[in-house]
Amino acid sequence: MIKKYSVALLLLLFFMPVVSSAARWKVYKNATLIKHYYNDGDSFHVMCNKRHYIFRLYFVDAPETINTYPQRVQEQADYFGVTVKQALAIGDRAAQFSTKVLSEKPFTLYTKKEDARGNSKKKRYFAMIKIGDVWLSSKLVDEGLVRIYGKRIKLPGERKPKQGYSARLRARERVAKKSHRGAWGVVR
Repeated sequence: MIKKYSVALLLLLFFMPVVSSAARWKVYKNATLIKHYYNDGDSFHVMCNKRHYIFRLYFVDAPETINTYPQRVQEQADYFGVTVKQALAIGDRAAQFSTKVLSEKPFTLYTKKEDARGNSKKKRYFAMIKIGDVWLSSKLVDEGLVRIYGKRIKLPGERKPKQGYSARLRARERVAKKSHRGAWGVVR
């Protein structure tokens, strides 16, 4: 009997990732930003259908705004080739940029409600945010305010594998670098 449950448990564990990645996108139109102290360049408190959620962007990572996690901030600084102090300043710029863009008008948010972990007691989920016809993550890369890093996923309605969007982000990053935008324009 124990063997029977063990086999069932193993099968469940084996197929669980497939079920998770196959989850359908939940789409929230007319989502709005909730002004909150802990919003930053890639994580936001959002109102969707009169419910308060916390979301974190797929594909990108904005530098931190405070040095609570020194190792992470150092990694972010190293990615851009800047000092820790400069990385924190870029994190502030990313937070200001995202707040401005998300406050201008309602946006469309896509999520599979995958756990994005966080320090809040409230659960945080991964999401993609679309402003008009452009992903917020793309805008942040264009401005040189985030590193391409973190969880990747096949985009809603996209037939190409998830690496397709990553490749497009890398191309945008090369343009931002060449144009010396955001972190790419900071001189040590």
